Amino acid sequence: ELPPNPKPTGGVDPGFKNRLVPRLGAEYRLAVRRSFDIPLYAGYFFEQSPVPPQTGRTNFVDADRHVLSLGSGFIWSDPAEILPGNLRFDTHVQWAILPEKTTLKDNPADYVGDSRAGGSQLGVGATLSLGFL
Repeated sequence: ELPPNPKPTGGVDPGFKNRLVPRLGAEYRLAVRRSFDIPLYAGYFFEQSPVPPQTGRTNFVDADRHVLSLGSGFIWSDPAEILPGNLRFDTHVQWAILPEKTTLKDNPADYVGDSRAGGSQLGVGATLSLGFL
């Protein structure tokens, strides 16, 4: 026998907050030859976690992050007479440092209990592009 239709449930607002994340970056180009450049990139940003303290029933685990990035590659302009434009190859590495954040629950009988979050993240990548004039 099936039970009657359950009452509709309502969602709980997680209380995430908007934040502004300014970023700082720089690029420098080494002109090796007339048609060959080597760009060098560096950047930094700090991103505050949008998650409020998780002292109640919810358990969203997140931490602030300091992010450093470096990159380089090459730009080859007019690689062939039949191919006007440029050939570009870029690589990058990004390292995020997450300071340790401890969350203490209001209720000592909470199912999950207190938690600690932190660590680091590493990202690497490469891009190959072909530009036409």
